[in-house]
Amino acid sequence: RTLLEGLAQDDPEVAHDLADRLIDGPGLEQDVEGGLEWMQRAADCGYAPALTYLGVLSWYGKFMDQDRARAMDFYKQAMELGDPYAVANVGFATLGGDEVTRDPRRGVELLVAAAQKGNAHAALWLAERWLEGAQDIPRDPSSAVEILEACVAEEEDGDVLFHLAELVRDGRGVERNLERAMDLFQLAEINGRDSRVERGQLRRELRRP
Repeated sequence: RTLLEGLAQDDPEVAHDLADRLIDGPGLEQDVEGGLEWMQRAADCGYAPALTYLGVLSWYGKFMDQDRARAMDFYKQAMELGDPYAVANVGFATLGGDEVTRDPRRGVELLVAAAQKGNAHAALWLAERWLEGAQDIPRDPSSAVEILEACVAEEEDGDVLFHLAELVRDGRGVERNLERAMDLFQLAEINGRDSRVERGQLRRELRRP
């Protein structure tokens, strides 16, 4: 811990990592008060993930008083710095009118921006609505595929890869391509999403004359 504290003095990314470990992570004895101090220091340096982290804690009242207006201030600061998680959080809040004026169109725009920066939560949420259709969001399977592809181009998330593989396998919103689906299922496996069953089924189908 002493070594990390020395490095964290001049590096907000290290300060954020140290804070995360002290608050709720592995490797160090828990010290919430000390962790919050380091997280605030990283945030004061304009480190976007630290601002988002404090926003989440404040939003849910975890390790600090619940204050959603303050949380939204943290999110907006981080969003201005380009943090995709903050963009997604503001987007979801805008969809529901939580601490901001409800504006479904703007909310979707923000979620699209977050997904295009690699935020899996936003990408999966949008894909589900575009596949099935929902209030304020018309059915558009091709857009579902596009947003998943944009997300994995930035961040190879296992769940996003798995969902994209399913769509490519089934030909939903995109031309059916079993070989590409197999590749995507394999990437999903590499990135932590079990796809053994799906790959086994595809192998059998690919062997058929």
